[in-house]
Amino acid sequence: MKGKIFFIAALMAMAAVTPPISRSGAASYPEVELAQAAYRRDPSDTSRYLGEIHSDDQKGYSIRPPAQWYKVVKGSRFDVKFSSQEYDAFIMVNHVDAEGEIKIDREFSKFIKEKNQAVKERVPSMRVLSDFPGKIGGVKGWRTEMVFQAGSNRILMNVYYVPHKNRLWIITTMCPELNASRKWVGVISASVDTFRAMN
Repeated sequence: MKGKIFFIAALMAMAAVTPPISRSGAASYPEVELAQAAYRRDPSDTSRYLGEIHSDDQKGYSIRPPAQWYKVVKGSRFDVKFSSQEYDAFIMVNHVDAEGEIKIDREFSKFIKEKNQAVKERVPSMRVLSDFPGKIGGVKGWRTEMVFQAGSNRILMNVYYVPHKNRLWIITTMCPELNASRKWVGVISASVDTFRAMN
């Protein structure tokens, strides 16, 4: 049963992906540059590059998206999605429920690696860059970083897994072009680190 839950989680993250189209071209990312500059000046001053807290008491979570990103609440494959104004970068929050408590352990690692391989078979251009446990919002979780090709764009995607009791939270982040992705990394990571599961 646990394996089925993880398989659904991995496929859900990938199924929600549509190839992003750059709105401003590959050469200029003013929103990225401003956010990156604020982050570099003082990473502790999140008021300069993160927006207001979004919380959902019914679902039981909260998160602070990057400043000026717009919000889409509840789609067919996510609980909430935040997207950049400049181009189709996004942070998406979703969850799956299991019958018992979910833990980040050796079994979890094994299943994630197996399911990454299953996703790769469906998306041959996907390449996993890193796959490891770590703290996410002060909670032991898991992060998978991958790249894949979508048309002429090389997409960087991170999937964060955050267990809370019998619920597995899945936070997916994506940027449509690697150069911009690397500039967003500090801001997006700071946003994901504000995620809190409640209840």
